[in-house]
Amino acid sequence: MLSRTRITPLVSSIFLLPLTLLERSDAARKVLVAVVQSPRCIDAVDAALWLIVLGLTPIRRFPRLRLITLACMPLFAMRGNQRSGTSQTRLTALTGLGLMLMTASASAQQPNVVIQWNQAALQGVRDSSLGPPMVARALFILNNCIYDAWAAYDSTAIGTVNGGSLRRPSEERTDANKKEAISFAAYRAAIDLFPWDKLSVFDPLMTALGYDTGYVSTNPSFPDGIGNIACNSILMRRHNDGSNQLGTLTASGVPYADYTEFMPLNAATTVPLGSNYDYQSLEPNFWQPLTYFNGKALTTQVFVGSQWQNVTAFALSSSSEYRTYAAQFGPAQYGSKAYEKQAQELITISAHLNDREKMIAEYWANGPHTNCRQGTGICSVNMYPCETTTP
Repeated sequence: MLSRTRITPLVSSIFLLPLTLLERSDAARKVLVAVVQSPRCIDAVDAALWLIVLGLTPIRRFPRLRLITLACMPLFAMRGNQRSGTSQTRLTALTGLGLMLMTASASAQQPNVVIQWNQAALQGVRDSSLGPPMVARALFILNNCIYDAWAAYDSTAIGTVNGGSLRRPSEERTDANKKEAISFAAYRAAIDLFPWDKLSVFDPLMTALGYDTGYVSTNPSFPDGIGNIACNSILMRRHNDGSNQLGTLTASGVPYADYTEFMPLNAATTVPLGSNYDYQSLEPNFWQPLTYFNGKALTTQVFVGSQWQNVTAFALSSSSEYRTYAAQFGPAQYGSKAYEKQAQELITISAHLNDREKMIAEYWANGPHTNCRQGTGICSVNMYPCETTTP
Protein backbone atom coordinates (compact mmCIF):
# COMPACT_ATOMS: atom_id res chain seq x y z
CA MET A 1 0.00 0.00 0.00
CA LEU A 2 1.37 3.39 -0.98
CA SER A 3 1.86 5.95 1.78
CA ARG A 4 0.15 9.33 1.52
CA THR A 5 3.59 10.95 1.20
CA ARG A 6 4.63 8.75 -1.69
CA ILE A 7 1.28 9.09 -3.39
CA THR A 8 1.36 12.89 -3.79
CA PRO A 9 3.27 12.85 -7.13
CA LEU A 10 0.84 10.25 -8.41
CA VAL A 11 -2.08 12.46 -7.42
CA SER A 12 -0.62 15.44 -9.21
CA SER A 13 0.08 13.56 -12.43
CA ILE A 14 -2.99 11.31 -12.64
CA PHE A 15 -5.75 13.31 -10.99
CA LEU A 16 -5.02 17.03 -10.75
CA LEU A 17 -3.61 17.64 -14.23
CA PRO A 18 -6.64 16.22 -16.05
CA LEU A 19 -8.86 18.38 -13.86
CA THR A 20 -7.15 21.50 -15.13
CA LEU A 21 -7.79 20.34 -18.68
CA LEU A 22 -11.43 19.40 -18.20
CA GLU A 23 -12.82 22.62 -19.58
CA ARG A 24 -10.99 22.17 -22.88
CA SER A 25 -10.64 18.45 -23.49
CA ASP A 26 -13.33 15.81 -23.80
CA ALA A 27 -10.55 13.22 -23.97
CA ALA A 28 -9.21 14.33 -20.59
CA ARG A 29 -12.63 13.86 -19.01
CA LYS A 30 -12.94 10.34 -20.44
CA VAL A 31 -9.47 9.36 -19.25
CA LEU A 32 -10.14 10.74 -15.76
CA VAL A 33 -13.39 8.81 -15.38
CA ALA A 34 -11.64 5.61 -16.46
CA VAL A 35 -8.76 6.21 -14.04
CA VAL A 36 -10.88 6.94 -10.98
CA GLN A 37 -12.92 3.79 -11.61
CA SER A 38 -9.79 1.66 -11.36
CA PRO A 39 -9.46 -0.15 -7.96
CA ARG A 40 -5.70 0.49 -8.06
CA CYS A 41 -6.38 4.20 -8.02
CA ILE A 42 -8.67 4.25 -4.97
CA ASP A 43 -6.03 5.47 -2.50
CA ALA A 44 -4.69 8.01 -4.99
CA VAL A 45 -8.17 9.43 -5.36
CA ASP A 46 -8.62 9.56 -1.58
CA ALA A 47 -5.49 11.63 -1.23
CA ALA A 48 -6.54 13.89 -4.08
CA LEU A 49 -9.94 14.46 -2.50
CA TRP A 50 -8.25 15.52 0.72
CA LEU A 51 -6.17 18.04 -1.19
CA ILE A 52 -9.17 19.37 -3.08
CA VAL A 53 -11.37 19.92 -0.05
CA LEU A 54 -8.54 21.51 1.88
CA GLY A 55 -8.08 23.96 -0.98
CA LEU A 56 -4.43 23.01 -1.49
CA THR A 57 -4.66 22.27 -5.21
CA PRO A 58 -4.49 24.47 -8.28
CA ILE A 59 -8.20 23.83 -8.77
CA ARG A 60 -8.99 26.97 -6.78
CA ARG A 61 -7.64 28.82 -9.84
CA PHE A 62 -10.39 27.25 -11.95
CA PRO A 63 -13.70 28.65 -10.63
CA ARG A 64 -15.69 26.74 -13.23
CA LEU A 65 -14.88 23.54 -11.36
CA ARG A 66 -16.26 24.62 -7.99
CA LEU A 67 -18.80 21.82 -8.10
CA ILE A 68 -15.96 19.34 -7.71
CA THR A 69 -15.50 20.25 -4.07
CA LEU A 70 -19.21 19.75 -3.39
CA ALA A 71 -19.03 16.36 -5.10
CA CYS A 72 -16.11 15.34 -2.89
CA MET A 73 -17.88 15.82 0.43
CA PRO A 74 -20.21 12.79 0.15
CA LEU A 75 -17.21 10.65 -0.79
CA PHE A 76 -15.49 11.44 2.49
CA ALA A 77 -18.70 10.74 4.38
CA MET A 78 -18.93 7.30 2.75
CA ARG A 79 -15.23 6.64 3.11
CA GLY A 80 -14.95 7.44 6.81
CA ASN A 81 -12.82 4.81 8.55
CA GLN A 82 -14.29 1.91 6.59
CA ARG A 83 -11.11 0.94 4.83
CA SER A 84 -12.47 -2.60 4.48
CA GLY A 85 -15.72 -1.46 2.78
CA THR A 86 -16.77 -2.83 -0.59
CA SER A 87 -15.22 -1.49 -3.74
CA GLN A 88 -18.62 -1.31 -5.43
CA THR A 89 -19.87 1.51 -3.19
CA ARG A 90 -16.68 3.46 -3.66
CA LEU A 91 -16.63 2.92 -7.40
CA THR A 92 -20.25 4.05 -7.66
CA ALA A 93 -19.39 7.22 -5.78
CA LEU A 94 -16.36 7.82 -7.98
CA THR A 95 -18.46 7.30 -11.09
CA GLY A 96 -20.81 9.95 -9.73
CA LEU A 97 -17.83 12.27 -9.31
CA GLY A 98 -16.86 11.69 -12.93
CA LEU A 99 -20.38 12.55 -14.07
CA MET A 100 -20.32 15.67 -11.92
CA LEU A 101 -17.05 16.71 -13.55
CA MET A 102 -18.43 16.21 -17.02
CA THR A 103 -21.66 18.04 -16.20
CA ALA A 104 -19.83 20.97 -14.61
CA SER A 105 -17.54 21.27 -17.61
CA ALA A 106 -20.38 21.08 -20.12
CA SER A 107 -22.37 23.77 -18.33
CA ALA A 108 -19.28 25.96 -18.06
CA GLN A 109 -18.81 25.86 -21.82
CA GLN A 110 -22.32 27.25 -22.41
CA PRO A 111 -22.07 31.07 -22.62
CA ASN A 112 -24.30 33.03 -20.29
CA VAL A 113 -27.46 34.58 -21.66
CA VAL A 114 -25.95 38.06 -22.02
CA ILE A 115 -23.17 36.71 -24.24
CA GLN A 116 -25.69 34.67 -26.22
CA TRP A 117 -27.72 37.79 -26.99
CA ASN A 118 -24.62 39.76 -27.91
CA GLN A 119 -23.57 36.97 -30.26
CA ALA A 120 -27.04 37.07 -31.83
CA ALA A 121 -26.85 40.85 -32.19
CA LEU A 122 -23.48 40.56 -33.93
CA GLN A 123 -25.08 38.22 -36.43
CA GLY A 124 -27.60 40.98 -37.03
CA VAL A 125 -24.69 43.35 -37.65
CA ARG A 126 -23.05 40.95 -40.10
CA ASP A 127 -26.31 40.52 -41.99
CA SER A 128 -26.72 44.29 -42.40
CA SER A 129 -25.09 47.22 -44.16
CA LEU A 130 -25.06 49.42 -41.07
CA GLY A 131 -22.16 51.81 -40.63
CA PRO A 132 -19.96 51.92 -37.51
CA PRO A 133 -21.93 54.78 -35.80
CA MET A 134 -25.18 52.84 -36.22
CA VAL A 135 -23.60 49.62 -34.96
CA ALA A 136 -22.22 51.34 -31.85
CA ARG A 137 -25.63 52.82 -31.08
CA ALA A 138 -27.47 49.52 -31.68
CA LEU A 139 -25.14 47.47 -29.46
CA PHE A 140 -25.42 50.10 -26.74
CA ILE A 141 -29.23 50.04 -26.85
CA LEU A 142 -29.39 46.25 -26.68
CA ASN A 143 -27.07 46.12 -23.67
CA ASN A 144 -28.82 49.09 -22.08
CA CYS A 145 -32.08 47.12 -22.24
CA ILE A 146 -30.33 44.08 -20.77
CA TYR A 147 -28.95 46.13 -17.89
CA ASP A 148 -32.23 47.81 -17.02
CA ALA A 149 -34.06 44.46 -17.01
CA TRP A 150 -31.40 42.91 -14.78
CA ALA A 151 -31.38 45.92 -12.45
CA ALA A 152 -34.99 45.18 -11.44
CA TYR A 153 -33.76 41.99 -9.77
CA ASP A 154 -30.77 43.51 -7.99
CA SER A 155 -30.85 45.03 -4.51
CA THR A 156 -29.01 48.25 -5.38
CA ALA A 157 -28.74 48.72 -9.17
CA ILE A 158 -30.65 51.64 -10.67
CA GLY A 159 -32.21 51.46 -14.12
CA THR A 160 -31.16 54.14 -16.59
CA VAL A 161 -34.76 55.09 -17.45
CA ASN A 162 -37.09 53.80 -14.74
CA GLY A 163 -34.66 54.17 -11.85
CA GLY A 164 -35.56 51.81 -9.03
CA SER A 165 -39.29 51.77 -9.73
CA LEU A 166 -39.18 48.29 -11.28
CA ARG A 167 -37.26 46.69 -8.40
CA ARG A 168 -38.69 43.33 -7.42
CA PRO A 169 -38.82 41.88 -3.88
CA SER A 170 -35.89 39.78 -2.70
CA GLU A 171 -37.71 36.45 -3.09
CA GLU A 172 -38.08 37.11 -6.82
CA ARG A 173 -34.39 37.88 -7.41
CA THR A 174 -33.60 34.45 -8.80
CA ASP A 175 -31.24 33.60 -11.64
CA ALA A 176 -34.18 32.19 -13.60
CA ASN A 177 -36.11 35.47 -13.37
CA LYS A 178 -33.04 37.50 -14.29
CA LYS A 179 -32.37 35.30 -17.30
CA GLU A 180 -35.97 35.58 -18.50
CA ALA A 181 -36.19 39.35 -18.01
CA ILE A 182 -32.87 39.86 -19.78
CA SER A 183 -33.94 37.67 -22.69
CA PHE A 184 -37.24 39.47 -23.27
CA ALA A 185 -35.54 42.87 -23.07
CA ALA A 186 -32.78 41.80 -25.44
CA TYR A 187 -35.27 40.21 -27.84
CA ARG A 188 -37.44 43.34 -28.03
CA ALA A 189 -34.35 45.45 -28.67
CA ALA A 190 -32.90 43.04 -31.24
CA ILE A 191 -36.00 42.83 -33.44
CA ASP A 192 -36.29 46.61 -33.33
CA LEU A 193 -32.64 47.23 -34.25
CA PHE A 194 -32.05 44.26 -36.58
CA PRO A 195 -35.55 43.36 -37.87
CA TRP A 196 -34.15 41.43 -40.85
CA ASP A 197 -32.90 38.68 -38.51
CA LYS A 198 -36.08 38.23 -36.47
CA LEU A 199 -37.10 34.90 -38.00
CA SER A 200 -33.64 33.50 -38.68
CA VAL A 201 -31.74 34.47 -35.51
CA PHE A 202 -33.73 36.01 -32.66
CA ASP A 203 -36.91 33.90 -32.70
CA PRO A 204 -34.89 30.64 -32.73
CA LEU A 205 -32.76 31.86 -29.81
CA MET A 206 -35.87 32.63 -27.75
CA THR A 207 -37.22 29.18 -28.55
CA ALA A 208 -33.93 27.55 -27.56
CA LEU A 209 -34.02 29.43 -24.26
CA GLY A 210 -37.59 28.22 -23.66
CA TYR A 211 -39.45 31.53 -24.02
CA ASP A 212 -42.55 32.47 -26.03
CA THR A 213 -42.01 35.50 -28.25
CA GLY A 214 -45.76 36.15 -28.13
CA TYR A 215 -45.58 37.28 -24.51
CA VAL A 216 -45.92 41.05 -24.80
CA SER A 217 -47.19 41.63 -21.27
CA THR A 218 -46.07 44.72 -19.38
CA ASN A 219 -47.04 43.31 -15.99
CA PRO A 220 -44.03 43.93 -13.71
CA SER A 221 -45.02 40.99 -11.51
CA PHE A 222 -43.52 38.67 -14.12
CA PRO A 223 -39.99 38.66 -15.58
CA ASP A 224 -41.21 38.83 -19.17
CA GLY A 225 -43.16 41.95 -18.24
CA ILE A 226 -40.09 43.50 -16.64
CA GLY A 227 -38.06 42.83 -19.77
CA ASN A 228 -40.73 44.30 -22.03
CA ILE A 229 -41.18 47.40 -19.87
CA ALA A 230 -37.44 48.06 -19.57
CA CYS A 231 -36.84 47.76 -23.30
CA ASN A 232 -39.94 49.69 -24.38
CA SER A 233 -38.95 52.60 -22.13
CA ILE A 234 -35.50 52.79 -23.73
CA LEU A 235 -36.74 52.37 -27.30
CA MET A 236 -39.28 55.18 -26.87
CA ARG A 237 -36.42 57.53 -26.07
CA ARG A 238 -34.02 56.23 -28.67
CA HIS A 239 -36.50 56.36 -31.55
CA ASN A 240 -36.30 60.14 -31.22
CA ASP A 241 -32.61 60.56 -30.43
CA GLY A 242 -31.64 62.22 -33.72
CA SER A 243 -30.26 59.09 -35.42
CA ASN A 244 -33.28 58.77 -37.76
CA GLN A 245 -33.42 55.01 -37.13
CA LEU A 246 -37.03 54.85 -38.28
CA GLY A 247 -36.50 57.13 -41.30
CA THR A 248 -39.14 59.57 -40.12
CA LEU A 249 -36.90 62.64 -40.50
CA THR A 250 -36.50 62.28 -44.27
CA ALA A 251 -38.94 62.04 -47.16
CA SER A 252 -37.30 58.84 -48.38
CA GLY A 253 -38.15 56.99 -45.17
CA VAL A 254 -34.78 55.20 -45.34
CA PRO A 255 -33.52 54.27 -41.86
CA TYR A 256 -30.59 56.37 -40.66
CA ALA A 257 -30.72 58.59 -43.76
CA ASP A 258 -28.97 61.95 -43.51
CA TYR A 259 -31.32 64.88 -42.92
CA THR A 260 -28.64 67.58 -42.57
CA GLU A 261 -28.13 67.98 -46.36
CA PHE A 262 -24.40 67.52 -45.91
CA MET A 263 -22.24 68.05 -49.00
CA PRO A 264 -18.47 67.40 -49.02
CA LEU A 265 -16.36 70.46 -49.69
CA ASN A 266 -14.09 68.45 -52.00
CA ALA A 267 -15.61 66.73 -55.02
CA ALA A 268 -15.32 62.94 -55.26
CA THR A 269 -12.45 61.57 -57.33
CA THR A 270 -10.64 58.39 -58.24
CA VAL A 271 -7.15 57.49 -57.03
CA PRO A 272 -4.55 58.36 -58.20
CA LEU A 273 -5.62 61.88 -59.13
CA GLY A 274 -3.18 62.18 -62.01
CA SER A 275 -1.08 65.03 -63.31
CA ASN A 276 -4.02 66.83 -64.93
CA TYR A 277 -6.00 67.16 -61.70
CA ASP A 278 -6.68 70.67 -60.43
CA TYR A 279 -4.97 70.39 -57.08
CA GLN A 280 -5.51 74.09 -56.39
CA SER A 281 -9.22 73.41 -55.98
CA LEU A 282 -8.67 71.03 -53.07
CA GLU A 283 -9.11 71.88 -49.41
CA PRO A 284 -6.55 69.55 -47.72
CA ASN A 285 -8.00 70.11 -44.25
CA PHE A 286 -11.35 68.60 -45.33
CA TRP A 287 -12.46 65.12 -46.32
CA GLN A 288 -12.60 64.07 -49.97
CA PRO A 289 -14.79 61.09 -50.95
CA LEU A 290 -13.22 58.50 -53.26
CA THR A 291 -14.73 56.74 -56.26
CA TYR A 292 -13.51 53.17 -56.62
CA PHE A 293 -14.37 49.72 -57.96
CA ASN A 294 -15.74 47.55 -55.14
CA GLY A 295 -15.51 44.29 -57.05
CA LYS A 296 -18.92 44.68 -58.66
CA ALA A 297 -19.27 48.28 -59.78
CA LEU A 298 -17.91 51.79 -59.39
CA THR A 299 -19.05 53.30 -56.11
CA THR A 300 -18.51 56.62 -54.37
CA GLN A 301 -18.00 56.97 -50.64
CA VAL A 302 -20.61 58.76 -48.57
CA PHE A 303 -20.28 60.36 -45.16
CA VAL A 304 -21.76 57.66 -42.93
CA GLY A 305 -23.62 59.26 -40.05
CA SER A 306 -23.26 62.88 -41.06
CA GLN A 307 -26.21 63.61 -38.76
CA TRP A 308 -24.51 61.94 -35.80
CA GLN A 309 -23.55 65.24 -34.21
CA ASN A 310 -27.28 65.60 -33.47
CA VAL A 311 -27.68 62.17 -31.84
CA THR A 312 -28.28 62.12 -28.10
CA ALA A 313 -24.99 60.91 -26.67
CA PHE A 314 -24.83 57.80 -24.49
CA ALA A 315 -21.13 57.64 -23.56
CA LEU A 316 -20.46 61.39 -23.54
CA SER A 317 -22.29 64.32 -22.02
CA SER A 318 -22.62 65.76 -25.55
CA SER A 319 -21.27 65.12 -29.04
CA SER A 320 -19.06 68.20 -28.75
CA GLU A 321 -17.58 67.33 -25.36
CA TYR A 322 -14.05 66.87 -26.71
CA ARG A 323 -14.22 69.22 -29.68
CA THR A 324 -12.11 71.91 -28.04
CA TYR A 325 -9.49 69.33 -27.07
CA ALA A 326 -9.46 67.91 -30.59
CA ALA A 327 -8.99 71.37 -32.07
CA GLN A 328 -5.92 71.90 -29.88
CA PHE A 329 -4.31 68.47 -30.19
CA GLY A 330 -6.00 66.90 -33.21
CA PRO A 331 -4.68 66.47 -36.77
CA ALA A 332 -2.20 69.10 -37.88
CA GLN A 333 -3.42 71.73 -40.32
CA TYR A 334 -2.28 71.92 -43.93
CA GLY A 335 0.71 74.19 -44.43
CA SER A 336 2.41 73.34 -41.16
CA LYS A 337 5.57 71.26 -40.79
CA ALA A 338 3.63 68.88 -38.52
CA TYR A 339 1.13 68.24 -41.33
CA GLU A 340 3.92 67.39 -43.77
CA LYS A 341 5.60 65.16 -41.18
CA GLN A 342 2.38 63.24 -40.44
CA ALA A 343 1.65 62.75 -44.13
CA GLN A 344 5.14 61.41 -44.79
CA GLU A 345 4.88 59.04 -41.81
CA LEU A 346 1.66 57.54 -43.17
CA ILE A 347 3.19 57.09 -46.63
CA THR A 348 6.25 55.39 -45.14
CA ILE A 349 4.24 53.09 -42.87
CA SER A 350 1.89 52.05 -45.69
CA ALA A 351 4.80 51.34 -48.04
CA HIS A 352 6.64 49.07 -45.60
CA LEU A 353 3.93 46.96 -43.96
CA ASN A 354 5.10 43.47 -43.05
CA ASP A 355 2.81 40.43 -43.24
CA ARG A 356 1.78 40.72 -39.60
CA GLU A 357 0.90 44.40 -39.95
CA LYS A 358 -1.05 43.69 -43.15
CA MET A 359 -3.10 41.04 -41.37
CA ILE A 360 -3.80 43.41 -38.48
CA ALA A 361 -4.92 46.10 -40.92
CA GLU A 362 -7.20 43.66 -42.75
CA TYR A 363 -8.65 42.36 -39.49
CA TRP A 364 -9.57 45.84 -38.27
CA ALA A 365 -10.77 47.01 -41.70
CA ASN A 366 -14.15 45.43 -40.90
CA GLY A 367 -15.84 45.87 -44.24
CA PRO A 368 -19.31 44.64 -45.30
CA HIS A 369 -20.72 41.57 -43.51
CA THR A 370 -18.34 41.86 -40.56
CA ASN A 371 -18.87 42.80 -36.92
CA CYS A 372 -17.51 46.32 -37.51
CA ARG A 373 -14.94 47.58 -35.02
CA GLN A 374 -17.54 47.96 -32.28
CA GLY A 375 -18.63 44.33 -32.57
CA THR A 376 -15.06 43.11 -32.67
CA GLY A 377 -14.43 45.03 -29.46
CA ILE A 378 -17.37 43.27 -27.77
CA CYS A 379 -15.94 39.90 -28.78
CA SER A 380 -12.58 40.85 -27.29
CA VAL A 381 -14.06 42.03 -23.99
CA ASN A 382 -16.16 38.89 -23.56
CA MET A 383 -13.35 36.62 -24.80
CA TYR A 384 -15.34 34.55 -27.25
CA PRO A 385 -14.54 33.84 -30.92
CA CYS A 386 -15.52 36.56 -33.36
CA GLU A 387 -16.99 35.47 -36.66
CA THR A 388 -15.92 37.98 -39.25
CA THR A 389 -17.97 36.98 -42.28
CA THR A 390 -21.34 35.54 -43.07
CA PRO A 391 -21.15 32.04 -44.60
